[in-house]
Amino acid sequence: MKKCFLILCILSSFQLFSQVKLTNPYEPGTIYFKDGTFKKGYLKITSSRKVKFKKTLKNKKRVFDFKTVTKIKGNYFGEHYYKKWGTTDSSYNLFKIETKGKVELYSLTYQGRNGGGGLFIYTDYYIGKANLNTVDQLPERVEGKKFRRIFLKHTSDCKDFTNKIKSKNSIKKNFKNKKTVLVDMVNYYNENCN
Repeated sequence: MKKCFLILCILSSFQLFSQVKLTNPYEPGTIYFKDGTFKKGYLKITSSRKVKFKKTLKNKKRVFDFKTVTKIKGNYFGEHYYKKWGTTDSSYNLFKIETKGKVELYSLTYQGRNGGGGLFIYTDYYIGKANLNTVDQLPERVEGKKFRRIFLKHTSDCKDFTNKIKSKNSIKKNFKNKKTVLVDMVNYYNENCN
């Protein structure tokens, strides 16, 4: 009986949270500007990767993008940075930071509907140096040559690390957990390479 009650409470809290998210898409957070200032209020990330901001939920929204904002930090959606990953101004995007350090791992999640009407969620990963404003997209296949080439572009200054990723077999041997291999690789580099 206690287990049933506990499960009911947990499910009710998820449903309540979902209803709050549906009726109020804005989340509490902070927006950081290029001039060094910041504002606390309510944030929403648009599908075009812009940031809608309200000081209070009753205020009128203001829309910001990479031209004036460096990052946002939300209570629920985490920390996101504007980074450039292509050759034009339109290639700026709002990336979620996954791992901080000398080398940083970012993600960009897409969601939509497939041909059968089902919902899909897909995440791309990007790598960049902490002090730079650009990132490179990582291919899906961690064992591939292109993946290693892009990863080494940011980590080639550490011989120990380059030996650990020199082939697909060395990646499998040194970074065994497939679900966290990217985070593990970036953390290893940040903790063991100067």
